[in-house]
Amino acid sequence: MPKFLVPKQSSQHRVAAIALYRALLTQCAAVPLPDEQRTALANIARNKFRKTANMHSTPQLKLAFSTGYEALKLLDRLEHEADTKAKTEISELLALTPHYLTRTPMPRHAQPPRDFVPEATLPAGQRFLETRPRAQVSGRRRVPVLVNANKFPFLRSTKPQPRSLSRILTYRIKQRQGWMDTLGDSAELAALAKEEDHWDSLVDEMDGVEEEEDDQPNWGAVPREVTAHVGRKLQKQKEKSMMLAHQMQEIVLKERELAAKEKREKWLKKKEERLARREARLKEGSGEVTNE
Repeated sequence: MPKFLVPKQSSQHRVAAIALYRALLTQCAAVPLPDEQRTALANIARNKFRKTANMHSTPQLKLAFSTGYEALKLLDRLEHEADTKAKTEISELLALTPHYLTRTPMPRHAQPPRDFVPEATLPAGQRFLETRPRAQVSGRRRVPVLVNANKFPFLRSTKPQPRSLSRILTYRIKQRQGWMDTLGDSAELAALAKEEDHWDSLVDEMDGVEEEEDDQPNWGAVPREVTAHVGRKLQKQKEKSMMLAHQMQEIVLKERELAAKEKREKWLKKKEERLARREARLKEGSGEVTNE
């Protein structure tokens, strides 16, 4: 096993550890001992394996495997030979074993299932592109950002982005990648089909068969049809993405204009309020001077 590889991520290590674990549990259940001792032996195996599951040290792993194989030999000798000495040795070892190893392992805390509710597409009239730009907003206007996600444009207005948007982007990216893979496969098949058509023409020439008309199907017909069909889909998707990108860019520009306009109006309003407060203070000061 390479030194840079974590043992628990190595398939060879995992196979050996799982095989030893299963063999120990099988032998613990088969030995001619009282039920309490069989349960204690099985609990020791479970607790020790759980404790050493993330062990990385090679010397410690060798020691753990050696201990497991020695215990397996002892249990096997007790099961098949009914060795009284082995039975006594196991009883003495159980008496010296700490309680935290012989008790039943605590159940792992399973993470509760996430309350995942797929967000449905908003009804017509409430979708993002249909409600922007907004004429009025409560509070500060947040201008959306036009983002390109693997040639699929979308407007990001909040973080984190909605799960429905992530789901749609993932679906479309996988769909496009599937079409690109199909184009690659069709190109390889077209090359093979060309060779097959050439071979058929050679065989027909040797047999004296006249060449078939152009409208007759040949080996390259299907790859060409698939390539043309997928190409039309990709072109249609490209045109739709460009149309959406232009529409979204217009929304961003209008939102920026509205944001700048609202910022200007807010600044003018604050300026008027400051002038009004200043005039009020001047009037109060002049009134006090007149009274005196």
